[in-house]
Amino acid sequence: MLKKKHDRNMTLMKKIIKDINSTNLSLQKKNIFSQIIYVSNKHNIISSYKEKYMIKEPSRYKNFYLDMYESQNYLCLLNDISLISGYYEFSNDKENLIEAKLEYIPNPGFIINKDYEMEYINSNLQHPLSYYTSNYIRFDFDIDKESYKPLFHPCSHLHLGLDSNYRISLDKFPYYSEFV
Repeated sequence: MLKKKHDRNMTLMKKIIKDINSTNLSLQKKNIFSQIIYVSNKHNIISSYKEKYMIKEPSRYKNFYLDMYESQNYLCLLNDISLISGYYEFSNDKENLIEAKLEYIPNPGFIINKDYEMEYINSNLQHPLSYYTSNYIRFDFDIDKESYKPLFHPCSHLHLGLDSNYRISLDKFPYYSEFV
């Protein structure tokens, strides 16, 4: 892929902001995303998080989803009310990624009713909550030497479902457009 001349002079942080905003806008025009949050930088952080936290127990997934949804703790809302959230932290020169997370948070059985209110209908669906939690996807990246453990906790890895001990090692962290 050829890069435009001015992209070479952009910091990694600006490239990622541009990638997030252009991906969201493009997919909203195609009616895949129903709501997007435009991203700008805060010092050396790009984040959809108003509060940074992770889900630890699959039984709390519905509450985790609602907390993320109600606080607009996401980069985009898909048409099925699933969410994509993200967090990037860069070095002070904004050229090196220090920590990052991208998450696909599936809708665990909510609909928007005729009054534009959220309504939980999971009990009427054919799939149990575990069906939705198994579709949760998270990419993590962290260069902190304390968190890196060979074979058990690689710097860049993928989680499929909510089993936090199951990690697939990656050789690079994906751009937002690649993740989506």
